[in-house]
Amino acid sequence: EDLDLMQVLSDLCALRMQKDLHYAEYPENMLEFFVSDLLNGAIHDEQKILDRCRFFQWNLKMPYRVLTIRPSGKAEAEEGGDYLELERQKDALQRQFPEATEFLYGSQIKMVIHVYDQTTQDSLILREISAFLKERNLMAGVSQTAYHLRNLSGRHQQAMKALEMGQLLDGAGPLFYYDN
Repeated sequence: EDLDLMQVLSDLCALRMQKDLHYAEYPENMLEFFVSDLLNGAIHDEQKILDRCRFFQWNLKMPYRVLTIRPSGKAEAEEGGDYLELERQKDALQRQFPEATEFLYGSQIKMVIHVYDQTTQDSLILREISAFLKERNLMAGVSQTAYHLRNLSGRHQQAMKALEMGQLLDGAGPLFYYDN
């Protein structure tokens, strides 16, 4: 009977660990689990997305962009990279850009930012992000604009592709735009 109980507990632990494969550590809060599900494309139901946003009090302004950020000079995110350094960089981003949503996702920092209607204000934010990244030897892929959270997974893919291609073709950085 004890062995059966241990088998059930082991199976539960294994399932839980499989769910969180993209995290170097457990997220600090449940909002990060929700955003992870959105990035993976696991949630498509519009009502469920809205309900969870209200529950987590995540008031992301629409439209938005996704940025995938990692240290410069690395073609691929390293498995089990320097998690503490990424955590410090994420915290610095949160202090510098409090209106954005930043979180760790694997060996990368993801940043969701509002796209302003005024081109000058939007350009100013992107220049500030660019200066921040240069100062800390980071680079980022920038997705196209999205108008609903159900598009977060696609924009996440765009940001990753922009970072990969920008580094290969351009290399100058620190921001690589999917549109380019």
